[in-house]
Amino acid sequence: MNYPNPASDPPLVEMKGIVKRFPGVIALDGVDFELRPGEVHVLLGENGAGKSTLIKVLSGAHGCDEGEILIGGRKVNITSPQVPLEMGLRFIYQEINLVAEIDIARNMFLGCEPMLSRALGLVDKSALYRRAAEYLRRFHIDLDPHDIVGELSVTQQKMVEIARALVTESKVIVLDEPTDVLEDRSRNDLFEVIGRLKSTHQVGFIYISHRYAEVYELGDRVTILRDGRNVGTHRIEDLTLDEMIERMVGRQVSKQYPALPAPQDDEAIRVENIASRNVLNGVSLSVRQGEILAVTGLMGAGKTELGRAIAGVDRFDSGAVYVHGRPVVSKSPAAGIRNGIAYLTEDRKSEGLILDHSIRNNYALPSIGRLSPKGLLNHSRINREAREYMTDLKIKAPDIHTPAGQLSGGNQQKAVLAKWLGTNCKVLIFDEPTRGIDINGRAEVYRIMEELLERGVAILMLTSDYTEALAMSHRVVVLSHGRTAGTFDRGTADEEDILRLAIGSSADQHSTGSITQ
Repeated sequence: MNYPNPASDPPLVEMKGIVKRFPGVIALDGVDFELRPGEVHVLLGENGAGKSTLIKVLSGAHGCDEGEILIGGRKVNITSPQVPLEMGLRFIYQEINLVAEIDIARNMFLGCEPMLSRALGLVDKSALYRRAAEYLRRFHIDLDPHDIVGELSVTQQKMVEIARALVTESKVIVLDEPTDVLEDRSRNDLFEVIGRLKSTHQVGFIYISHRYAEVYELGDRVTILRDGRNVGTHRIEDLTLDEMIERMVGRQVSKQYPALPAPQDDEAIRVENIASRNVLNGVSLSVRQGEILAVTGLMGAGKTELGRAIAGVDRFDSGAVYVHGRPVVSKSPAAGIRNGIAYLTEDRKSEGLILDHSIRNNYALPSIGRLSPKGLLNHSRINREAREYMTDLKIKAPDIHTPAGQLSGGNQQKAVLAKWLGTNCKVLIFDEPTRGIDINGRAEVYRIMEELLERGVAILMLTSDYTEALAMSHRVVVLSHGRTAGTFDRGTADEEDILRLAIGSSADQHSTGSITQ
């Protein structure tokens, strides 16, 4: 581990006694934090613990109510996001922060374009697109620098955002859940770049992640937040994983993955030869009642496109969908719900929630017919059910009337889950169900899945997390280039087996092992 001498190397960032209040909530309560040159300082805590709020104070997105901030040993008054940027800080938030209307290259170099003449404002377009292509290749991002960002998937946009943060000369880079949507190759490339910038340029990284293996792989020190307070800063090697999690949640955490009940014999949904938009090429699968079928693969393999096609979000060119043996046609999400299919999108901000509306109203929207049987909204029932799901999923908010936009990323994901659970659909498509959710939140989501299985619900889980796919499903389907590369029964594969099929090197292999509980 790299520990610079604090006497000779002043901290890159010091935050002292930071307090931030929101209506009804103290988000940060006297938090201290320090980042040294050439270190990765991991910031851990449950959803709502204050991690993202602390970073937004540093970035100028939020002002702090009390406390002070020093950058390079000098006290600064961060009055706008421009202040930290001018001092060499770069931020990659959990939420996408790109300009949707312009292309990848211009997003990557926005504000630092290579110029033919700065005085005349002439951009060197040849250099712009050449350098953008170089960075995309470095991260194995198979995209054209001319592609418009708004037409990319969430995963692709996140990778562009990471590449953008690394094209400038930065002293401090803040990464909020950077690997949530990255495949293993791109994740390893990112870690290699971080290591090089640490050692050769003394860049400091503030790193937020719910993937605890990354803490030990990448981190030098860790600061743990709980309920808006700093409950300790430690060297990584001084804490075991169990100790780290106990400090984070304030108690011991039970087993993360439940033992799945055996699926029923009856088929809930069958998909035959779905083809769509040159992305899906004849995908077929079936899910029984009380079964979780995981679909995984590399970026661009077609996971999300498959889920959207089945649920009626997007049209598909050919193929068929059967629910309980009956052919169904879902030309819209509303038709999908009527056919018993609900789709939990991976893009919770733009597709999963109306951010200006309350948790209560978001919960009610897809169930409006059920909650207004005679044409009149049953407000007491809506309130009761919304409160029950807030309690069951441990959504951290003052009450059900809290706007969804005020929730942390993980709590927004839980709000999306709540509204679709309220539809009582018999087939649930979970697209990255635990992305951005802390260890307790994941356990809660898995517990809800287990309960749904016992009620006979079929779950199609689309996930880029191979560990989740293997541990939380009865079978795993691996997609590669829009086709089914293979299927593994529970207990018959590991992450390397999945990766080999995903990259296409063993597309002819197919596991038919038995399901083991």
